[in-house]
Amino acid sequence: PVAAQSVSDIFQSGSSNAATVNQSGANTSEIDQTGTGAVAGVTQAGTNNDSNITQTGGGTVTVDQSGITGSISNVTTLADD
Repeated sequence: PVAAQSVSDIFQSGSSNAATVNQSGANTSEIDQTGTGAVAGVTQAGTNNDSNITQTGGGTVTVDQSGITGSISNVTTLADD
């Protein structure tokens, strides 16, 4: 059987943003946050998990990936311009 594919794209700007993503199957998640006090949480279960999180202005990131193979997590934090 083929696992279901979950795709999540979240774009937030401002202060104190929160993004939580829970996925099962073959997962792709992208979170882009700009502002202070951002919180991003990604939980992925399945195969070939791919998580990309970019925060500008500071914040907190939590990524929990469980699966058989192919999990990738990219987290980028940047200071305010």
